Amino acid sequence: VIAISEQTKRDLVELFHLNEDKIEVVYQGCNRIFEAEVSADTKEQVLRKYNLPHPFMLQVGAIEKRKNQEIILKAMHIGKIDCPLVLIGSATTYLEELKVYIHEYQLDNRVFILQNVPTADLPALYQSASVFLYPSVFEGFGIPLLEALWSKTPVIAATGSCLEESGGPFSRYVTPHDAENWAAEIENVLNNSDLQSYMTQNNGSHLQQFTDEAIALHLATVYNY
Repeated sequence: VIAISEQTKRDLVELFHLNEDKIEVVYQGCNRIFEAEVSADTKEQVLRKYNLPHPFMLQVGAIEKRKNQEIILKAMHIGKIDCPLVLIGSATTYLEELKVYIHEYQLDNRVFILQNVPTADLPALYQSASVFLYPSVFEGFGIPLLEALWSKTPVIAATGSCLEESGGPFSRYVTPHDAENWAAEIENVLNNSDLQSYMTQNNGSHLQQFTDEAIALHLATVYNY
């Protein structure tokens, strides 16, 4: 059995009682489009296309309950965070819950929700963001974290699943339901340029685990075992 993370391996053992010796972890990667630096002109064009402010915080992923976007809204409210938030992803009924929070917390002018964004536009959006937020309560891997890391965007993610594996040692991690700590960590990253540099400039060796070449070699090793 091939699992996409150590967390998924643990889930398979716990939920399906599989023999852990029969499970091999082979990580996923992301589209190589995120490895290339986007020009300033292209960034400006993409921001104009979606009528977005700058700077902004970014979250990419389906807008659904387990992705836990509401904790970002609560953190913005508690921490009085002025930096706008851009949410990108297909919507479920959970979006209606988020709209209630947005209105209640008077964030109507600070939260931008985008759907059906072409992949070609995503690198410019990632690279324009001041911080990437991923508060998901349950994940198998977390490809958007890789997209952010390749984009050299600071990452704050949730503890409790696989995100430390994909996010690596230089991202920041907060328990998924603690709005006060999310607010504090967001403020800490947004207001500390040295910390931002530390978080984005040291991921080279970590990202080498997720290249096409590394994944292909690992898969070949499993099949040839």
